[in-house]
Amino acid sequence: MLRCGVIGLLLARHSATVAGRNMKQPEYILHEKAAWYKSPHFSLIVPVADDEFQFEQLVTEQLTENRFRLLCIPFFLYGVSLGDTVEGDLSVERPLRVFTVAERSGRSTYRVRFPQEPISKHLQHIRDSLLEVEKRGGLFERYYNGFWSIDAENEQVAREIEEFLASGEEAGKWQYEVGHRSWEADPARPTVLRGPRTSM
Repeated sequence: MLRCGVIGLLLARHSATVAGRNMKQPEYILHEKAAWYKSPHFSLIVPVADDEFQFEQLVTEQLTENRFRLLCIPFFLYGVSLGDTVEGDLSVERPLRVFTVAERSGRSTYRVRFPQEPISKHLQHIRDSLLEVEKRGGLFERYYNGFWSIDAENEQVAREIEEFLASGEEAGKWQYEVGHRSWEADPARPTVLRGPRTSM
């Protein structure tokens, strides 16, 4: 089933170098252990919407010259999930380059942030919680110990995981957000890369 949505890839502004001042360096958010990692792979670098110096480097499989399948669970993008196929013309200069979701995988994306201070006290809690996600059929990737992205392969799994995450947030165990619900994807309404990067 083909679905179309837009992941607007807007080139972040670069501040000019001013004599006597240090220019802020860009930060690249990496998927060091992508859920479906394979070699070789192709990296798509996408600006994070609310920070002109942050970029998420997506791990993808290049299917054709202009088509790429996501092999990672997005940390900060909305409206796109693991396994989705995106397409865009790489010959177009970055400020004008736009990728559309050409084919949906039917998967959903969530993010969860655990208490951070001190993180050492929460490691077992994090492990136990992720094990519960895994028991419900979820996959996950770590951005850092307290922040994880979660994938659900279909609507049934997604609803079970979301119910679990919602109950944990209500109990004060973590905060979570929805990155993408597969059943809410509307081909008539483009999905635009948007901020803030997280509401948590």
